[in-house]
Amino acid sequence: MSVFSDKLDALTFTIAAAAMVPCDELAVEIRRGASAPATAVGSGGSATTAAYLAGCRRSFGAPPTWLTTPAEFVLSGEQARGTPIWLFSGSGNNTDILAAFETARTLGDQELNIVTSNPSGELSGRAAGAGARVHLAPTGGAKDGFLATHSLAAAITVLLRASGLAAGGSDSGLADRFRKNAGDALDEGRRRAQSAALSSLKRDDVLLVVQDPRLNPAGITIETSAWEAALCPVQRVDFRNFAHGRHVWASHRPENLFLLALTGTETRPLWQEIAVLLPPSVRRYAVDFADCGRFQNAISVLEALTLVESVGAAVGIDPGKPGVSEFGRELFASPSLEKLARQLTEPIRAKRAAVVRYDPPDAGDHDLFACAADVHALWTGSNIAGLVLDYDGTVVTTADRFEAVRSDISGALAGLLKQGLKLAVATGRGKSAGERMREALPRELRTDVLMGYYNGACVRPLPTPLADEPPDPAPEIAAAYGWLIETGRVPREKIKNSAVQLTLPLEAVANFDGLEADLVVAGHTGLRLARSSHTVDICLVTACKTAVVDALALRWNLAIGSILRVGDSGGPQGNDHALLACELGITVGDVCARPRHGWPLFGPDVAGPDALIRLLHALKPVGDGLFQLNLSAIEEL
Repeated sequence: MSVFSDKLDALTFTIAAAAMVPCDELAVEIRRGASAPATAVGSGGSATTAAYLAGCRRSFGAPPTWLTTPAEFVLSGEQARGTPIWLFSGSGNNTDILAAFETARTLGDQELNIVTSNPSGELSGRAAGAGARVHLAPTGGAKDGFLATHSLAAAITVLLRASGLAAGGSDSGLADRFRKNAGDALDEGRRRAQSAALSSLKRDDVLLVVQDPRLNPAGITIETSAWEAALCPVQRVDFRNFAHGRHVWASHRPENLFLLALTGTETRPLWQEIAVLLPPSVRRYAVDFADCGRFQNAISVLEALTLVESVGAAVGIDPGKPGVSEFGRELFASPSLEKLARQLTEPIRAKRAAVVRYDPPDAGDHDLFACAADVHALWTGSNIAGLVLDYDGTVVTTADRFEAVRSDISGALAGLLKQGLKLAVATGRGKSAGERMREALPRELRTDVLMGYYNGACVRPLPTPLADEPPDPAPEIAAAYGWLIETGRVPREKIKNSAVQLTLPLEAVANFDGLEADLVVAGHTGLRLARSSHTVDICLVTACKTAVVDALALRWNLAIGSILRVGDSGGPQGNDHALLACELGITVGDVCARPRHGWPLFGPDVAGPDALIRLLHALKPVGDGLFQLNLSAIEEL
């Protein structure tokens, strides 16, 4: 007998223990997340558990589940923001799953569930401190050994029962039926017969697991176990993907190929077709799992373990004790992924996402960790004398852009002005933004504030209503307006003509680049397009929010490098893109791909006015009308 066989002999006791534990709370969480996409994270045996959850969710019509390893989740977990996240770990002490947990907890308030067999594990402890839900899959005191066995069987058992409840079924009789069928699958006589059928397999053979795609948990169990225990080369493929090239191996090296087929009711004919056409010398063995539903999938995982036992016996390796090198132990225990997870702060993740999205030619030339460190050092080390703010999406939310400025923001701005900070507002809007800013600030402070209207096309002191000193009409804008009306590109009633700018609703511009190109083709040069979160502006090419920065510097004799700039539309087509083109340019919304410009202070959960108020509170006076940005103060807010 092998160590692995001893583990399988004792699995019925673990299944009995897991069949007794209450699973109502687990069922509630599975049901709660059934209306949204979900993420399931696991490695090794826990990858099987993650795949089993995905199949359970699919069985009652839930949206897709992203199956991912801890490393992939650490590197790109931000796409799971706002959706249920499930972490699976038998012991709860593996450094990689701890790294995944650290990533998950940075994604804001969302459903975070953990399934583990160890209530005393590090993962359970961290989860309790973070408000995550821990669901126990007890093993009755049994331990896994090298390959996951008991923790895997326990997790599958509780997920089977909980998913039945979540789908609207009943747990009555299900646990007993599963215990009985599990006993049949693990029966010693059945396992001996199976080992005899696989006894011709050799270490240098290729084991090709040809499977019904609904049986991924079983396929993953066989594939990962065979590789981890160094039993033989193995690959997983579905029946039709086998027909797209994998058959060549059967043609050229039939003597070194063993096909293990995992079939269901609908896929039996697909396997039968393959079996008939295969060269007779290709060895094969098939196991059928009927409807491939939740119950059959749970049984298939147990049978996958017995198949691993049979493969191990055939090649003379104990899957439960294959022999592990010292370097392998060190690799397994390495905390490198957890270190990476802690380095990937929300601002760095946001900048990385922008780099991936816009894919600039020099994307690979920059270390974003180093860039972030450099930018933060400049932020904290710079003496700031002036502040230029975008309005919509920054001072006010887009939804509340016609409402009054929040009292906490107006109060913070007034306090900074009293301490000597110089302020300007750069907006794509016209007079209404000035009116709101006059309402927001005390009369005695307004004279020190500049307003840059229409994306910098005109700059006026805040006390001066734009209606009293309107900008001179631009012929280029009038011509472009006539072209839009004549061509029917945008209905007349949707165009706001400000004489120096045309403002269109964002939904009226289906093709941003196409409109810009068509304007040029039609002879309307000297214009550019800029996008905000709710509009597209056709501006003069000479109009730019940086003109507001220049005006503030000229008004108060400030160095350009001492002016902090904040906006929300920092993407390459955004109307704050040029404004934020410096290391003191901070975005509270869309992020650009520039490695040293337009960095955010926070992740997407803290944006717009919520981010701005934290930034304003972090500006600390250092004398003579100068300020410095205190990042530690931001972290405390």
